[in-house]
Amino acid sequence: MMHGQLPRAAARRLGGYHEARMGVDDELLGLIGAIYEAALSPEDWPAVLSRLAKLLGAPCSLMSVLPLDGGSGVSMCSAEMDPDIFALFRQTYIRPETNPSIPRLMAVPQRTIVCREEHFTDAAWERTEMFEDIYRPLGVYHSLGTIVHRSEHHVVPFGAMRRKGHEPFGPQQRALLTHALPHLQRAIEIFLRLNDLDARKTADQTLWNRLPYGVLLLDPAGRILWTNAAADAILADGDGLSARGGFLSAAIAAESATLHRLIGEAAQTGIGRGFHAGGALTLSRPSMARPLAVLVAPFRVEHTEHLILRRRPAVAVFVSDPERKPKPSPELLAQLYGLTARESALVALLLEGLDLRKAADRLGVTMNTVRTHLREVFEKTNTHRQAELVSILLRGVVGGMCR
Repeated sequence: MMHGQLPRAAARRLGGYHEARMGVDDELLGLIGAIYEAALSPEDWPAVLSRLAKLLGAPCSLMSVLPLDGGSGVSMCSAEMDPDIFALFRQTYIRPETNPSIPRLMAVPQRTIVCREEHFTDAAWERTEMFEDIYRPLGVYHSLGTIVHRSEHHVVPFGAMRRKGHEPFGPQQRALLTHALPHLQRAIEIFLRLNDLDARKTADQTLWNRLPYGVLLLDPAGRILWTNAAADAILADGDGLSARGGFLSAAIAAESATLHRLIGEAAQTGIGRGFHAGGALTLSRPSMARPLAVLVAPFRVEHTEHLILRRRPAVAVFVSDPERKPKPSPELLAQLYGLTARESALVALLLEGLDLRKAADRLGVTMNTVRTHLREVFEKTNTHRQAELVSILLRGVVGGMCR
C-alpha cells in the first residue's frame, strides 16, 4: 500500500459515510425549502413536520404558536398523528399551565434543545396527565423539544416523540434539529408578520400594501423584484436604505456589506442550495433618526401571479421604520368596535403615540372628558389598560390597516 492511501475496507466505509452524509444533506435542503413554503401556506405544515420527524427518527412531531396575551393559539402536527389524540392535545395541553414540558423549555435560552429525560425521570413522567392522555395512547415515550421562536407577543414550542423501546434522542438528532431550527424560526417570523392580513395564503398585492412595514422580494441575484407601499416610502426617503441599480444599499459601507452577505446567503437557501437562514440587522441613518430594523429571510412561493412577477423570488426583506407613526382610520375603529366619532379620534391619537394630555389638547377637550371617553373605549374593546388597548389594536386588523 502506498503511503497516504487508505486500506480498501476503510475507504469503502468512508465512502459509505460520505454517501450517507450527502443523503442527509439532500433531505435537509428539501426540508428547508418546504419550511419556507409553509410560511406562506400553513396547510403545508403537517407535511413539513412529518419530514422533520422522519429525519429525527420520530413517528410524530408537534409545533404550536402561542400568544402570550392569553389569546387562542394555533397548534400543528405531523400528518401521521392520530387526529383524535391531536384534538385532545390542542384542547388541553397547548398551554404552559397544563403541558409540563413548555415551562422547562421556556426556562432555557431560545433554540436550546432539551430531552425529556433531562427534566423528568421515567417514573415521574409516567405520572403526568399528559403521558396518560397523549403519550401512552400514541405509544411514544421519549421526546425532545425546543422553543423555535420567542418574543414579547408569542412563544413557539416544538416537540418530537419516539416510541417506547427505542433509544432516547441523542447527539445526531440534536445536530439535525440544530440545522433546521434557524429556518423554522425565520419561517415562523414570516408567518407571524403576514398572519393578520392573511397575505400568507394569497400573496395578494393589495393586502401586502396594507402592512405597516416594508416588504421587498428579491431574486436569487439580490435584485429587487417587488416592493410594497411601505417599502416604496422607505426607499424614497433614502435615509439608511436605498435602491441603486436595482439592488439594496445601506448608507454605511460596512452595514451594506453585511446586508449583501445576508441576502446572498438567504438566496442560496431560497433556491435550495444552502442552509443559511438570513438574519437581522439595524441600519444607521444619516438624518440621525432611530435606525431601521431589517430582517432578511429565504423566501419560497410557488405561485407568484398575484404579484405579477416574471421571476420567482428567493429572498424576502422586511424593514421597520420606528419613526413612522401608525395612522389608523377613525372610521375603521368606529365600524369594528362601535366607537363614537370622538372615541375613535382619541384611540387614533393614542395609537400614534400621544399620551392622554396631548390627546386632550389635540381634541380640544378636558382631561376629565378624555378619561370618560377612554373608559367607554375600554368597555367596547374589552380591554382594561391603555397599553393593552394599543397592543391589541396594533396586532390586529387595525394595525394592519395603519399607514
